[in-house]
Amino acid sequence: MIFLLLIACANVANLLLVRASLRERELAVRAAMGASRWRLVRQMFAEALLLASLGTAIGLGLAWAGISELRAIAPANLPRLDSVASISRSSFLGTCRPSSRCRLRIGRPFAPRART
Repeated sequence: MIFLLLIACANVANLLLVRASLRERELAVRAAMGASRWRLVRQMFAEALLLASLGTAIGLGLAWAGISELRAIAPANLPRLDSVASISRSSFLGTCRPSSRCRLRIGRPFAPRART
């Protein structure tokens, strides 16, 4: 399961990298118009934060819906069905902690480089 998460994070990072390289001209224009490097970096981090937050929220929502559907369609004699109640606090935190780390790590490589 962790490898699936790593592959998904690598794909999102690749998409952000491609997007940032396509926006290089826009960032150069903003810098030429007086935007500070810090302002450009904040914008890139904000976009990465929004993307990672939405991905986390959608993933948790799909997990909750999947558990609800599983309980609705599962046969009554399925072992340990009652233990699959909902998303536990530990699994919720186990999802939110790595995603918050990924938010920072995804945005970092796409910060505009200082050019002289």
